[in-house]
Amino acid sequence: MAKLKTRYSKQEDIPADFVSLYVQNGEVWELDVNPVDGFALSDTTTGKTAIQKERDNARAAERKLKDALAERDELQVKLDAKPKNAPAEDIKAAVESATKQLEEKHQKQLADKDTQLARQDSLLDNLSRVREAQDAIAKHGGKAKVLLPKVLPQLRRKTIDGQVKVIVVDENGNELISRRPDNNGSMEADELVAWLKEDADWSFAFDGKPGTGSGGGGAGGVKPTSSGVISSEDQEALNANIEDIAAGKIIVT
Repeated sequence: MAKLKTRYSKQEDIPADFVSLYVQNGEVWELDVNPVDGFALSDTTTGKTAIQKERDNARAAERKLKDALAERDELQVKLDAKPKNAPAEDIKAAVESATKQLEEKHQKQLADKDTQLARQDSLLDNLSRVREAQDAIAKHGGKAKVLLPKVLPQLRRKTIDGQVKVIVVDENGNELISRRPDNNGSMEADELVAWLKEDADWSFAFDGKPGTGSGGGGAGGVKPTSSGVISSEDQEALNANIEDIAAGKIIVT
């Protein structure tokens, strides 16, 4: 006698004499027996299904673990790119500090530039006044050493109609108007020196022999410096070396 199977996929495969012993369970036919000590044929299928489910769960858990480890590694890379032990407040403070330092540096650079420009403007102011004074004094044959201390304090630079001119002011800094009939504007150095030449108190400073222009300080002229450096407070040296200063041959400190 052939051995019976516990399960057939088709009813026609069951021996004809034993068809009544099988019951259909889904798409298969299983031997209909009573459980013995809690065991039934269906338990084998259930056990296999449970085992497969556990295997599937294990694989899913393994995939989740790999994904979690990948996320951890990615996060670690981002953290390593940031300063260690630097919470948001510290990062903000660091940014503000760096910004403040840049602003202070920029402000200092601007201040230094302003100081440099102010010095250059002051030097230019001094040079232009000295040149105007020397030209006027030389034209009228005056002694520069005597007249410069009188003339220079009364000269100021002023922009008139877009042009920078040197004008004459009084002891209070007020602009003087020209007395010449051909000039209805500001008094200039030439007119001031001409007026001094006619003044009894200053006529001694003129020898009546007109000079040749800038640098010709008359009989009382100051000799040029040979050191190549002069002080901005040394007015006589500035007066004597006006052309070399303008040409950059002499440094004013």
